Amino acid sequence: MRAQIPEMANKFKAGDKVVLKTGSPLMTIKGHAETHTSNGNIAIIDRYECIWSDGKKAQQAVFIEDILKMVEPAK
Repeated sequence: MRAQIPEMANKFKAGDKVVLKTGSPLMTIKGHAETHTSNGNIAIIDRYECIWSDGKKAQQAVFIEDILKMVEPAK
């Protein structure tokens, strides 16, 4: 079971393309990071799980939202 996340807390959503503000490969938001408790999984509001490829294999890590920057789609 997953706790509800307040709408205003969603700076990013699953599928958004982001990079680190300091520079990084293009990453995709997988969703909010979660912590596991005896009562189920609880979303961590200000942390996001990101996935990307290093050219050889898929990578994933959790980042705090303050260091992520949305990549604007090409027009």
